Amino acid sequence: MNIPDFITMLGNLSSSLISVGYLVKGVMYITGIGVFCGGLVELSKFGMGEQGDPEEKIEAILKILVGSALIFFPSTFEAVKTSFFGQDNPLSYTNLKQRNLYDAMKILMQVVGMIWLMRGVLMIVGEKTRQQKNFMALTYIAAGTMSMNLEMTRSAMNYCLNALMAFMKQI
Repeated sequence: MNIPDFITMLGNLSSSLISVGYLVKGVMYITGIGVFCGGLVELSKFGMGEQGDPEEKIEAILKILVGSALIFFPSTFEAVKTSFFGQDNPLSYTNLKQRNLYDAMKILMQVVGMIWLMRGVLMIVGEKTRQQKNFMALTYIAAGTMSMNLEMTRSAMNYCLNALMAFMKQI
């Protein structure tokens, strides 16, 4: 397989991943509704006079907050990304171009980033062992957020490396 065939194959894969991204957003909505309802059910137990551990109340409230975040995150992220960044920005006045290797990989990383973000958020709610699982969950959340906004992550890393190089030249 030569390089142009690989780029064509990757372009076709990225075109099909756009609809997979919509599927992942739908799963985020449904998972958010499920986590939100689960938190409400757990919180309603305390409203019925059942005594429990204060940590269980905090976990129920955390589930409600995480469920709300999962429900509103995909649409909020798309609105912010479309308004301020991205190729589909209505204020950009640029024509959409044919996808190259970088654009195809960017679509792939955005879909994977949504999955990582959802996994990290669900790890915070689902796991009982705190220390190691919370670190892994925060790692998934950070990696998902950075891969969903790949352009800004790339420019931030470029800025940091250039600043480090300038600092090292002064030493």
